Amino acid sequence: MQRVWHFPALIGATLLGGALLAWPLYVLLQPLFTPNFQKLLTMGTLGVGIALALLYVLRTGPLNPVVLGLRWQERFSREPAAGFVCGFLILALIELSLLLLDVHEFQHNREYVRMYVVTVVVQAFIFGLVIALVEELFFRGALFAGLLRTYGRLTAMILTSATYAAAHFLKYPDPLPGQELHWYTGIEMFPTALRWFASTGTPQELLSLFLFGMLLALVRLRRDSLWPCIGIHAGLVTGYKIAAYFTDRAPGSAYEFLLSSNSPVLGWLAVAWIGVALALCHRYCPQRTR
Repeated sequence: MQRVWHFPALIGATLLGGALLAWPLYVLLQPLFTPNFQKLLTMGTLGVGIALALLYVLRTGPLNPVVLGLRWQERFSREPAAGFVCGFLILALIELSLLLLDVHEFQHNREYVRMYVVTVVVQAFIFGLVIALVEELFFRGALFAGLLRTYGRLTAMILTSATYAAAHFLKYPDPLPGQELHWYTGIEMFPTALRWFASTGTPQELLSLFLFGMLLALVRLRRDSLWPCIGIHAGLVTGYKIAAYFTDRAPGSAYEFLLSSNSPVLGWLAVAWIGVALALCHRYCPQRTR
């Protein structure tokens, strides 16, 4: 019965640790440049979360790269590349459906010069890769490994996916101009950081992120590796950034309800396509021989 409290205690300690870490980081970096306190809160929370999740894995058993799904020799295998293609394809199908239903339209004020397009694509790829590496190390790496040992497969998949989805709605506000920062400022900002949960577009976006988390958790479990998860995540984020840059909402669409008011791509249509991808993965993704 005691293990039931492990997960909520880990989440609570992560949020509190990130809020408290932001101020010392701000003081430390201020002589060099003026840091963004909001970004320090986000990065501090993620850093504390990774550290605590690794300690959680260590408490439940041995900790090594294999436990986290990071077999070094597989980093350049075909699985990360295949995962990237799958992730990009999921986003491409969502965006193509939005364009065909006239929910989206191409932005005409963008420059479609070859080198400019290449620059946007390369930047989107680098951003997607960095986001995938950091988030997968935390959610499907350390956190999933610890929860798998403590709660079992299905519960570990659900908890990591729910945490992954909810984390995207924890958005700290910028400090007010002239506001004096203290060691407790991050804690004071926490209630305001939850404001996005009350948005009307939250349910469909939250569900789409949860299903995507379940897809990644299933791949992590079936393939016993984090590399294909990193590939899928990077592919989807890359496509997301490209689509968000070159397309926009079309005014007066009859199918506008398929798109969340919070996101340029996610919504009920994304829920449907990611759900299809999850079903196909459950049916066809082979179990790796351990």
